[in-house]
Formats: sequence, structure tokens, C-alpha cells
Amino acid sequence: MTIPTSDTVVTNAVLDAALAPLRNDIGAITAFLEARLAGHGGAPGVWQWWTLRGKPREALWWALHEWVQMYNARYGYAREERTIPPCWPQHPVAVEELTAQMVAWWAAHQATTPTTALREFHEHLYPAIDRLRDPRIGGGFDRCSATVHQVENTVVPVAVPEALFARYVAVDLAATHTTEDANP
Repeated sequence: MTIPTSDTVVTNAVLDAALAPLRNDIGAITAFLEARLAGHGGAPGVWQWWTLRGKPREALWWALHEWVQMYNARYGYAREERTIPPCWPQHPVAVEELTAQMVAWWAAHQATTPTTALREFHEHLYPAIDRLRDPRIGGGFDRCSATVHQVENTVVPVAVPEALFARYVAVDLAATHTTEDANP
């Protein structure tokens, strides 16, 4: 980008081009601050199980149930390892992964003009189901079938105390500090 000099005529297009990176930065900063102010690192969304309560949570459960039924009828019927077992609601990792697949499926089917969204959905679908069946990953339904349910979500995660986390952040920021950070 060329910065205009005193003998250059400055047009709106030149100004817009010069200000575009700043607008992007301001937009990113604003989005970050709004998300942080909303709590839990992001504004509650219609797919965010962590924050959903009441009727919106119930609606998401029923939508996901319907989507899983559709998936099993259209995609999972051919092979048992591709079928989502009926115990899926008891596996929190599966609920999150299946929600992501459902949202991607919905988004792909919302298109009113040709896009690659359907192809991209299909490229990610079976790898996601495979992750839920992979015993190395855990949290899925790798030992479950239409008639057997085994869940081993027995690890209770321990939160990092906020004071310790603040120290981690301070150390990271100090290690990655640049001269550009000092001159916003």
C-alpha cells in the first residue's frame, strides 16, 4: 500500500484502503471484548451446551435427537460402526461432536445457490463418527452398540485456579511481547 504524500491527491478509495487494516483490528478487538464480557469466553449461542438452559436447551436436545435419527437412517444403516448407538445422549463428547455435525449439515442444506458446503460436510462426517468410535480418544461410544452401553467418563477435570492462570498468561505475554505491542 502506498501512503499518500503532501503532493498526492487523496481519494476516498485511498483512505479506505489505508484504514481497512485498522477497521479489521477494531472489529476483532470489539468482537473479543464482547465475547469476554458475555462470560465463559464467548457469547452464549444456540449450539453452546455449556451455557444453554431451559427451553433453548430442550429444543436443542430434540433437534439433535431428530438429526441423529435422520443420520442413522441415511448414513449409519450400512455398517454397525457407522451407526450412532441409542446411548449417545449419555456421552457428553458425543453430544458436542454430533451437535457440530448437525449444525454443519443444516448450514450445508440452507444454501440456495450451488456451494461446496455439502461436499465439505460429507468430508468431515465419517471422520467425526470415527473419532467417537476411537478408544484412544475417549468420551465417545467406542464400546457401545444398539444393545450395549459402556461409558467411562470418570475423569473429573480440575479447573486451573484463576491466579495461576493469570500467571500463565503474564508469562506468555512477556515471552511473546514485541515492539509493535508497545506502539498500538
